[in-house]
Amino acid sequence: LKRHPEFISKTENMINIKIVNDTLNKKGLKILIINKNDQEIDISWHCAITGKHKSKKHDLMSAMRIAIDKQINDYRINNKKNNCKLCNTDKDLDVDHSIEEESAFDQLVVKFLESYNILKENLPNKFAELNDNTHRRCFLQSDVEFEEKWIKYHKEHAKLRMLCHMCNIRQKKTKKKLQLD
Repeated sequence: LKRHPEFISKTENMINIKIVNDTLNKKGLKILIINKNDQEIDISWHCAITGKHKSKKHDLMSAMRIAIDKQINDYRINNKKNNCKLCNTDKDLDVDHSIEEESAFDQLVVKFLESYNILKENLPNKFAELNDNTHRRCFLQSDVEFEEKWIKYHKEHAKLRMLCHMCNIRQKKTKKKLQLD
């Protein structure tokens, strides 16, 4: 953990460490630092391995995914009786942004920024952390206008579908990606 870029600040009052199941990835684990007043602070084992912070793009994309979380959950609820669009199974289904309809998440982000002429230097670059024990990034109140435009754009342009987890992770990746770092 000493390789983590924020190791000193995160471990300043550390009295213990615990490893728990990740809230989002039930098969994954996460590390929490417990400090003197029993506060739990997450520390990314991935950042510790690389010795680097997550990229600006990672934080932005995370916040953009959180912003449209309600749309994704609504789609999941309204389509829970559907099968995988590729292999027809009804097991372990994910909501996917359809790359065949040029609606892959990365593509949507690039098209959104282009349609509003948003330059890289005008993108939100500071984020809050969700208070749901997942440690995901979300937009600050100061970026509410950007967030609302994104939510509206996604609602109007996203083409979603249900895929089983295996078909989803086997999908080819889009070539049109946001370049920040």
